[in-house]
Amino acid sequence: MKYSITNSILLAGLLLLGISACEEEESAPIRVNFANEEVNLAENDASVAVEISFSRPVAADGSISIDLSSTTLTYGESADFYTLPTASDLTVTIPYTAGDESVVMEVFPGAGLNIEQSESLVLSLPANEALELGSQSEMTVVFSENFIAQSGTIELNAGGASFGLQAFVDLSKNKQTNVEKYSWDLGFASEPDEFKVILNSGAYVMARRLDLTDLTQVNAEDTVGFGSEMAIPQYDPSIGAADWVDAPNGDLSDLAIGTVASTDSENQIFIVKRDGEGRNWKKIRIIRADNGYQIEYADIDSDQISIADITKEDAYNFTFFDLDEGITDVQPEKESWDIQYGTYTNLVNFGGFIPYGYSDFITLNRYQTQVAKVLISDISYADITAEDLSNLTFSSEINALGSDWRIGGGPGTEPALYDDRFFVILDAQNNYYKLKFNRLTSSSGERGYPELTYELITP
Repeated sequence: MKYSITNSILLAGLLLLGISACEEEESAPIRVNFANEEVNLAENDASVAVEISFSRPVAADGSISIDLSSTTLTYGESADFYTLPTASDLTVTIPYTAGDESVVMEVFPGAGLNIEQSESLVLSLPANEALELGSQSEMTVVFSENFIAQSGTIELNAGGASFGLQAFVDLSKNKQTNVEKYSWDLGFASEPDEFKVILNSGAYVMARRLDLTDLTQVNAEDTVGFGSEMAIPQYDPSIGAADWVDAPNGDLSDLAIGTVASTDSENQIFIVKRDGEGRNWKKIRIIRADNGYQIEYADIDSDQISIADITKEDAYNFTFFDLDEGITDVQPEKESWDIQYGTYTNLVNFGGFIPYGYSDFITLNRYQTQVAKVLISDISYADITAEDLSNLTFSSEINALGSDWRIGGGPGTEPALYDDRFFVILDAQNNYYKLKFNRLTSSSGERGYPELTYELITP
């Protein structure tokens, strides 16, 4: 009896402590901060997002104000800059709704902006009765063509648990660009001497060669059994599905479609399998054309053949093509991003290699971008300096970072971050950034929204 009473008293005490802690947390003021110290806006940028984050979800509807200040820039669509929501007397008021964890305003270049030297717009959070100002209540929007971010915090956005987006991040500009995952199927290499075609590995696209060259001769009978064989994951390695996806490391000599031959008759037909609702399988044939490529394509059982010319664009790694909509914008210019986050087709050894779909996967920009993993047992994130860089092993394989920042999880085990490592990214402008992950999910626990922090490593 004594044991039971003692434990009951202990349990009651613990419950009271838990209730007290919850009440204390709920009664504590909500702190508000800018997510970053500075962001960049160049003349050719469409806009830049400014995020204001709350320390926990707000309990009631309200609004927050942001004061704007600059000694050189003038507000207005026809002047240097403007904002959404619109400012009144250089103050922007942003409404929020109960449950929100952050709000966003956008800053746009005005029609009269002419950047001859770096200019600054200072944003500050005035006192707010409902919210407590945190340590980062001021930030700067730098108007510059030569801006290099010293540090930043970014919540990657792959569209949540459905992973419907691909996120491209430029660390030096503290900028993220998001596109629909299913907005493209093929990428046509832009290098003058390269005639390579990649698949959208993030959307699990596959391509299987047929020993034919006339699309009108291909129908459903030529693809009997493909539905069960062209699958990701495909657990039977004897089927050979690994040959129908691109090499995960980005090797352009090891692609499902491969090199487009200079002799037209050598370019055969491929059956392209696409994931996504309403996205039919396609038959395609690609040949070389002036300064680029020509593609013929149709639904598998159709004799209505579409033809498109694809011109190489030197500013980009690839020209991207959707087999429903044609040429489409996907990646930023090749010098203007570093990492991509979302889903990806990897190869795993299952008694032989099979294609397997990964979520929470990060790839590198193949243009002059590299990564090195650093274990904190060797050197800490806080202590690493430029002198340590020569001791690191860098890789330019686009899947070198991949899923190596997180533990995959499994039956009964949720994915989690590794806490024993961080990474160093070398970008196309020879900037070295140390990078670590703060969380795997959004602050409310949804996948597809990890957060990372990075800092420039200066000589």
